[in-house]
Amino acid sequence: MTTNHVVGGSNPSWRAICLFKLDKAKFLMTWGYFLKVNMLILAFVLVVLSIYRLRVGGIPNSVEALLGLEPQIPVSLEEDSPLTELSRGVGRFFWCRTRVSELEFPSGERLVQEGRRWFWQVEESRRELPPVQVEKWFGDFCTLEVKRLESSPVLTQDMGLWLKVHFIRGEPKSFYYNPQLEAFLFDGQFFMSPQFVEATQDLLSLAL
Repeated sequence: MTTNHVVGGSNPSWRAICLFKLDKAKFLMTWGYFLKVNMLILAFVLVVLSIYRLRVGGIPNSVEALLGLEPQIPVSLEEDSPLTELSRGVGRFFWCRTRVSELEFPSGERLVQEGRRWFWQVEESRRELPPVQVEKWFGDFCTLEVKRLESSPVLTQDMGLWLKVHFIRGEPKSFYYNPQLEAFLFDGQFFMSPQFVEATQDLLSLAL
């Protein structure tokens, strides 16, 4: 009578399977390490670019497209515009110097924060707005795409109050707007920004 038995250490198939599993584990560990390093590098690059966008006023559109970033919205002047000679180039303008506590419109309507809640107030009437949508609005529009303009007397003609901004610290600041020239003035800075006109309309629509 013959007894067949297999000793694990002498079975070639068993050794091959063990070696394959070992190689696979090493490959997965190496690939995981490689992936983590690249994710950290990408995160670092995005942080640097974000700081650059805020301080310098934008990065090349090709780089933004490659990284999937929101492209800059060009602000153009007509060739015969009286502001052509005052243009200082396209950039970004950050107006939320500290956290905003209230926005006040010339119509008397106000967006007011109390704690973590936001209220739309008209005289004695008020109603609460969705805080997530309000915070998203600030996140989207605290930094504006603008065409900066040199200071000139022509800009201050027919300028009226557009929006008064109250901060948690410091004095309030106001946006003034010239509808004929489509030019804004805020804290001594003149600029054009169709984006901000639309942003203000979006905020008013949110309050309806």
